[in-house]
Amino acid sequence: MRSFVIAILAIFLQLSVAAAKEIVLFRWVDDEGKMHYTENYNSIPEKFRVAAIQGVFRFRDKDEKNDKIRGPKITNKMEILEDNYRQEGGFLKLTGRLRNGYATAARSINVKASFFDKNNNFLFSETTIANPLEVQPGQEASFVMEVQMQSGIDRYKLDITWK
Repeated sequence: MRSFVIAILAIFLQLSVAAAKEIVLFRWVDDEGKMHYTENYNSIPEKFRVAAIQGVFRFRDKDEKNDKIRGPKITNKMEILEDNYRQEGGFLKLTGRLRNGYATAARSINVKASFFDKNNNFLFSETTIANPLEVQPGQEASFVMEVQMQSGIDRYKLDITWK
């Protein structure tokens, strides 16, 4: 139990040190829809392991939002602020938010999810369009994607393209 508490504290310490730190974890959802994270696949209850997905999750400070006085924060990149998933019926539902960090508007933002097995073999990909269709500098958009659940999915990677 003590090592578990130390591991959790270490994760929170890592998150507080860097605002945009990335960490590789397994993410799974229990029967009540609650999302869980772990570094150890074997700690996931067996009945939830088939739907667990390994990924690189980005944790950011809440203060990273737009500065209302100075205008939008220009980072010259399209940022994924958060991405989540849950299993609904026989589908995997991905949702998330992104932010236009460019000085110009972005139109028709496509979010592509590529799915891989535990050996890093590509399985398939799906694409959705973020809402709204035009995202001004510093503005956020959201996306939703539903894909049919397939055995062998271990992780996914998101890529963003726009006009």
